Amino acid sequence: MIIGHVTAYFPPFIGGMEQCVYNLAKEQQKEGHEVFIFTSDISDPPDPEGLRQTNSDLNVVPLKTYKIRETPFSLVLIPCLLKHKLDILHLHISFPYFPEIGALISKIKRIPYVAHVHLDPDYRTPFYPFYWLYLRLSTHMVLKFSDAVIVPTKSYKELLGVKYGKKNNVFVVPNGIDFNAFTTLPSSKIENTILHVGRINPQKGLDLLITAMKKVVEDLPDSKLEIVGNPRFPSEEKFMKSLHKMIGSYGLNDHIFFRGNVSHKTLLKLFSEATVFVAPSRFESLGVVLLEAMALEVPIVASNIPEFREIAGDVALLVDAYDSDELANAVINMLTDDELRKKSTRKGIEKVKKYTWKRAHEQVFSIYKRCLKKFN
Repeated sequence: MIIGHVTAYFPPFIGGMEQCVYNLAKEQQKEGHEVFIFTSDISDPPDPEGLRQTNSDLNVVPLKTYKIRETPFSLVLIPCLLKHKLDILHLHISFPYFPEIGALISKIKRIPYVAHVHLDPDYRTPFYPFYWLYLRLSTHMVLKFSDAVIVPTKSYKELLGVKYGKKNNVFVVPNGIDFNAFTTLPSSKIENTILHVGRINPQKGLDLLITAMKKVVEDLPDSKLEIVGNPRFPSEEKFMKSLHKMIGSYGLNDHIFFRGNVSHKTLLKLFSEATVFVAPSRFESLGVVLLEAMALEVPIVASNIPEFREIAGDVALLVDAYDSDELANAVINMLTDDELRKKSTRKGIEKVKKYTWKRAHEQVFSIYKRCLKKFN
């Protein structure tokens, strides 16, 4: 089978969608399929330690791309997709434009396409004040005319039904985790160390976590918060500046540390040192970083949103996504209660075993076959 993935970004650009495309493409190529990845030529800042994935083993087609505000546009995507012989298109939805063009080309070429929703893109459009119109004219149509839709959680399947009216041919395929990459290092726990990993974006709830840290430090003066991740876009850089102001105003400069994007080796070390992992996101599609924390045997405190309940409801201490006091109390409880940490770790190790990329690939490939059979 000749498979074409269409994605706005791809490694070394860092993100959950990008990792999903990378790992699915690797599994598909292992099975003998011909796989092309059509993506922008935009990357995150250079990785000084050089441990991000390289793509020399995959057929990546980088396209000259421009950005309007935070949305990538490529004028060469249309002719590039038209000239390639493909059996099926797999459109990855998190940013506008790339999926819409892929859907259009699939109709011109008369091949099926699968719409894979990683994150509802409504707030990402550069025409934000008119996003309702954008949704009606593009995202809604991409989903409506797709041959199948893939979502990472049941709650996202429900969202598509309510928000876009898409209820048929929607399949839940959770992301996986590369267990070879996330192997537990010898424990070197540093007492009262809190870890957060994620993009510097209001979605991730870092402002809530920093506010909660004020109370955590009052109760546990030796506690510290390590934050891994960078802002990608100007709006996120502005948000990061506001976080630094908060930290200064709370007198937490000696307790909160931004590490930026780090190598995989450094990330594993930070996980091995963490007493607790905290994910206070306001919304997510899945939350792969929770799976990573489970695989690395780190207890979890997370926001009580549907996606986190689905994958970590019996593993994490769940808290209101907008209540900094509740978050602070949960973090303090996890830091000071050895039995609670052991319980979270034990359940996490068992839960994460089913989240493999091989299993995700098998589910996705069965959807491809269903689409091609129906299409022909």
